[in-house]
Amino acid sequence: MRDKRGSAPGGTRIVVWFALTSLFVFALVGVAISVSRARDVRAREERAAGRSAELCAAAVIGPHLVPSDFAGPIVGTRYEEIDHRVTTAIEADPGIVGVKIWSIAGTTLYSNDRTQVGEGSGLGHDLREAISGEVVNEISDLTAEENESERKLASKLFETFVPFRFAPDRPVVGVIEVYRDYSTIQADIDRLTRTLTTSLAVGLVVLYVVTLP
Repeated sequence: MRDKRGSAPGGTRIVVWFALTSLFVFALVGVAISVSRARDVRAREERAAGRSAELCAAAVIGPHLVPSDFAGPIVGTRYEEIDHRVTTAIEADPGIVGVKIWSIAGTTLYSNDRTQVGEGSGLGHDLREAISGEVVNEISDLTAEENESERKLASKLFETFVPFRFAPDRPVVGVIEVYRDYSTIQADIDRLTRTLTTSLAVGLVVLYVVTLP
């Protein structure tokens, strides 16, 4: 009897130690997986936003542009025609808050903010890459001086620069920039992350309970 009573506390300590160690390991694994999945979700949602902006530029706005649109700032009746197409695109996708058309010299040929038409802010890094033929996605917190006019659109923007050609084998004649309110992307990221985290937590709790002695 003494042997049995004497072994009980040791056995209990082992079980408690195992339970606490397992809990720590499960929690650590859960956090690591959650962080990794959150990064994956963010990257996926940003890629989807970029593709959506590219589709808007290529399929909604691009087909209505003509070579003369890239000869200088777009004004008058022609501005109204393009602005109508842009307004239609914005109404179809509330996440889109702005559109610009750039010349390859860095001049704003069109903007849904009419006051920006004709401005020349030069060729920034993103614009240069787009002119070279690359679709560029950029997250802007709008702290730069040149972003002053965009601050009224949102506190944070997802900007997509889409090179424009009149045919696949023709040179780039300009760039269509699409602004998306990043809060709409963040909302989707938060929703998916919550769903994944909840599912993971439930699964790990069940597995932890099953493995307890």
